[in-house]
Amino acid sequence: MMVHTCSGTVIITSLLFTICSVIVFVDGFKVNITNRKLNINKEINLTNNSAGLIENGIFDKAGKYIAAICAAPSIFGHKGILEKRNACCYPSYESHLTGAVVSRNPGEVSAHVITSRGMGTAIEFALQIVACMKGQACADAVKEAIIYQG
Repeated sequence: MMVHTCSGTVIITSLLFTICSVIVFVDGFKVNITNRKLNINKEINLTNNSAGLIENGIFDKAGKYIAAICAAPSIFGHKGILEKRNACCYPSYESHLTGAVVSRNPGEVSAHVITSRGMGTAIEFALQIVACMKGQACADAVKEAIIYQG
């Protein structure tokens, strides 16, 4: 599977999203999803409430981790995923966090939903994902290895 980001970055994976343990949305713009084996070539506009990768709720209903940073947490708000959950995002998108308890913290982990505010909180966001997936000890080891001072 290949994901083409709006900036031209191509992410290649041999796994289907439905069998992964976490899916991360890094911004609120367009991505193209291509899977040659399944003959899929689809552009998804993540800002227009389509959120194609979580459209059917597979990740949310299964309790699999979903993570979003910057404007992308608005996707979860539009999909009803943030109901009564703590969440944060880029300030001008906070009104899109429908049903959430909106915070100004650098990041929030609420059950299997991980959100963060933007580029300045990206390291905390990544460490939160590592902590959820591999445990706090692993996240602390990564933090030390990259000499993160935050």
